[in-house]
Amino acid sequence: MAQSETVERILDAAEQLFAERGFAETSLRLITSKAGVNLAAVNYHFGSKKALIQAVFSRFLGPFCASLERELERRQAKPEHKPSLEELLEMLVEQALAVQPRSNNDLSIFMRLLGLAFSQSQGHLRRYLEDMYGKVFRRYMLLVNEAAPRIPPLGCSGACTSCWVPPPSACPVSRRCEQLPRLTLASTPRSSR
Repeated sequence: MAQSETVERILDAAEQLFAERGFAETSLRLITSKAGVNLAAVNYHFGSKKALIQAVFSRFLGPFCASLERELERRQAKPEHKPSLEELLEMLVEQALAVQPRSNNDLSIFMRLLGLAFSQSQGHLRRYLEDMYGKVFRRYMLLVNEAAPRIPPLGCSGACTSCWVPPPSACPVSRRCEQLPRLTLASTPRSSR
């Protein structure tokens, strides 16, 4: 088995199991069993469980944040046009859907992981996410705050997250994402926009 194939199998298994069971409840042995590799492979490629968790997040957030940053730069190159809240939400959805998944897992699984990163005691992960990706998200949220100054920042980020984290039996993530701008705006008083 090629090294890159081994790494991808480990990441796929870890992503799925972390989303199903949580970080602390998922052992490396469980991951290696699902991936069909030995424990030495995880240690060789990642070095630790913390590094594996970070790699799972980087696989999506790296390309997503790079794409989002390019789009922010493109839009901010036109200072005469201030994007509306709806345009910003549509941009976020477009960038998320444009990222070609490197795993066979659905985007909602990754979003579930993102929720776990902030709800479970994973201080190292929150620091890692802030260090690696915080700059682009702060830049995006600055534009959201300019477009809708009366909406608390957590209100918008919560609406975005809830679009991707519904039960697995719900409609496909791409359809939920398409509905995000309309649903978020519908739940926001006009005086807040």
